[in-house]
Amino acid sequence: MFKSFYANVQLTAYLSKSLHWTAVDYDQKRRKTGEDQPLILDNLLGSGTPYHEDYGHVFESEDVSSWSADPKLSEALKNLTPSQQQILIGYYKHGQSNKEIAEQMKVSQQAVSRMRLLTIRHLRKVMDEGERDV
Repeated sequence: MFKSFYANVQLTAYLSKSLHWTAVDYDQKRRKTGEDQPLILDNLLGSGTPYHEDYGHVFESEDVSSWSADPKLSEALKNLTPSQQQILIGYYKHGQSNKEIAEQMKVSQQAVSRMRLLTIRHLRKVMDEGERDV
């Protein structure tokens, strides 16, 4: 009798721990995805209200300057180097990983990641300067 009770306690503890660590892993992956995809609007104009919209129609074109209705951002996208544009198209339009893009461009995965993040920072800077001018 005690053996079956103890086996149930061990099984319950095992399932509880497995569920806990699976939830932790899921949360970490979800946060990382949010950090890796900064063009997705999670917070519209600092209102605190989540903003979720289907942007599939935005990425229909291979011309990155057409991805935004904002003239400053469109101009900044148009002025990106061809490799920066290729990285953005691969990552955001085709959903490719940094590794897949790196293989196509024949550069390292780290170079693709760094260039994509620097490009996003540049675009944010352009947009921040545009907000200050208004």
